[in-house]
Parts: sequence; C-alpha cells; structure tokens
Amino acid sequence: MSFKDELDKRRKANAEEHAKREADRKQSLAAIEARAKELEGHLSEQDVASVALQLERNEARIVLKHSKYQIVIDPNVNEYLISMQVPAKKAPFNLMTVESRRAANLEQVDQHILDIVQAQEER
Repeated sequence: MSFKDELDKRRKANAEEHAKREADRKQSLAAIEARAKELEGHLSEQDVASVALQLERNEARIVLKHSKYQIVIDPNVNEYLISMQVPAKKAPFNLMTVESRRAANLEQVDQHILDIVQAQEER
C-alpha cells in the first residue's frame, strides 16, 4: 500500500470517527433537553410558586428564584446537579454557590428542593 493510499485510509477513518462523535454529542444534547423539559413540567405541576420560588429556564438549566437565594438545576444524561446560590456579600450582583447535591430522579430533586427551602425558612 502506498503512502497516498494509507493517508486516504486514515482521513476516511478520522472523518468517520468525527461523524460518530458528533452524532453521539447530538444524541446526548437531545437527551439532556428531554430531561430538562420533563423537569420543567414536573416542577410546574408541583407549584413551586407556592413556596415563593419563580421558575425560569435557560436552555437546559432550570432556575428557581427566591428573593434571598436561587436553586439551579442542571440536568445531565444520568442525573441532576442541584446547587443553591446566594448573593456574594462583597459583590451584590455576583452569586456564590454554597451547596451542591446530585439527584438521580425527580423524587430526589423534589426532596433536595424541599430541604433547601426548609433550611432557608429556618434561618
């Protein structure tokens, strides 16, 4: 096999690998988007406004805003990452993450949200 043939073979293999990675990435993004949509619907049904939380969505990220803190939920393919953020004391427009948790399903997400809300009410 000549160098040209070998080079063509490598280029073809690289192009196929790139196409596979791109397809996997798009599939992963679609799965994350589906989980975000499911989470948004679930939280709307749970009536988060009844505990003074305002639901906002920024792409796949769900943000539950309160006047003193916010809860950020980032869906991933296999889990949800939930973090509570509060305003930084020295910079009023910056947020500081003070707590992060992981949840495998919507029931765990609900429990973590309720834990955060309860802890903030008791302060």
